Amino acid sequence: TVTDTRGTALSAAAATATFTGFLTGAQLIINELNPNITSRDLVELLAVTGGTISGYQLQQDFASPVTLATLPALTVATGDLIVVHLNPSGPTTETATKGDCSATGCYTGAWDVNGGTTGITFSNRVLMVRDALGTLQDAVPFVNGTAATPAGFPADLQSIQGASLWLPANCGGSPCTYATTPTAQSVSVDWSGVGTGSNKSVQRKASGLNTRQSSDWNAQGNSSFGAANP
Repeated sequence: TVTDTRGTALSAAAATATFTGFLTGAQLIINELNPNITSRDLVELLAVTGGTISGYQLQQDFASPVTLATLPALTVATGDLIVVHLNPSGPTTETATKGDCSATGCYTGAWDVNGGTTGITFSNRVLMVRDALGTLQDAVPFVNGTAATPAGFPADLQSIQGASLWLPANCGGSPCTYATTPTAQSVSVDWSGVGTGSNKSVQRKASGLNTRQSSDWNAQGNSSFGAANP
């Protein structure tokens, strides 16, 4: 007896449909990364709380965001790690178990997810995680003192400071720039020494420390992708 808006009866072959009901979203933070690996980049995300990550996005830059990866329909538990492979070659996205991918470069202790073909720009950049509704969950400013200083970086940093996603909220009472005291670079996380191999990375300190400051992060060291940070 069900009809469509034109009064046409439904086809017996199309009388059912599958759709997603209410799902609690996970809370993710950026946990470890190397933006300078030859031919690919790696970003590890930590689930602070469990839930779905379907439609979540990893992005670069605030004013003109570039989407690096859109996460799959996957439900994670509190404490789970997700390793996003940018410019992937070999790894496959895992959606059933953490052991689905047996390719070289996959991590048995994490959910491996293929991102897009656009890598991270290895200069001064803000990286962000947005949930499926577009709400910012985490944002971290990274700097490379050996590269050119992008003109848009201070404004991106100021934006995440204004959104209470990064501290200090300003630089000596003024919006952070390359010329303030402290500078925009000095309140950000330095990733300049990560090297070109996946054996090195910049890492959030153990236990997901998240006071939204550069002091949350270790200096570049041996990577721990797929395992707890040292």
